[in-house]
Amino acid sequence: MAHRLFAPLALLVLPALAFGAPSAETLTMNADAQFGAAFGLTGAFHFTPPPQAALQAAAFNQSVVSVDLPSLLNRNLKAGLQANLGGKSVWLSGVFDRGTFDGGKNVFVDPTAFVSVSVEGEPGVRLYGVMDLLTSPQILTIGSGQFKLKLSPDITDQFASEIIVINLADNHKDRITLRDLLSAVGNAGASFSAGGQSLKVFYYDEVKNGGMDSSSRLFVFSSGDARVFTIPEGSVPSGKSASFQTLDGKSFSLQRVGDKLLISAQP
Repeated sequence: MAHRLFAPLALLVLPALAFGAPSAETLTMNADAQFGAAFGLTGAFHFTPPPQAALQAAAFNQSVVSVDLPSLLNRNLKAGLQANLGGKSVWLSGVFDRGTFDGGKNVFVDPTAFVSVSVEGEPGVRLYGVMDLLTSPQILTIGSGQFKLKLSPDITDQFASEIIVINLADNHKDRITLRDLLSAVGNAGASFSAGGQSLKVFYYDEVKNGGMDSSSRLFVFSSGDARVFTIPEGSVPSGKSASFQTLDGKSFSLQRVGDKLLISAQP
């Protein structure tokens, strides 16, 4: 499967893509602290009720991770290989599309992996299917130069496979292994645990029609064993929580509260 080969990204993924990527701000509270933090005085004899996710987590001794969405949005796109190509700063990273809905888990599975190319000064992001690059290297015009983008597989260790950019003028090569790409992208995600399983969550514009659509956004989850599933932003409600399961059947819930995503799970 494509997501097995590219194995986020997370990412996606997920994903895993140093290079100075900041960590998402997260907050884990125990059950006692959740009630104290959730109730805030806003005036004489008036309080703001806690979000449902905090109440439920407190009742079931779950942890709550609060993720700041504006700072997480599309952060993975500049968390991978950075190079100067044709006089432009260029970032190679990775994203996934939505995949196929799994009604039993209420998530989307088996997403397709793409190499993303972000070029300084370009409003959009260029996307290239990982599996397509195996058989059909792409010629990119960037700034004043032309470059070949290809994937060089390692059949003995898929994570040692390399994404390579070749300058056609002088044959200079910029490269990054999938292992290093994943490590860097992972640093751009927010961390949480569900049922003893460590996961990363990413948040970016959804892949549609060969590009990234800012009118529709996607939460992408990556586990330590490089498996990926996704949840469309529209499936995560405000004012109440919705339940989902990881690929291993570990339950967690999501809720939007303003510009925060609350993730509730048994750690």
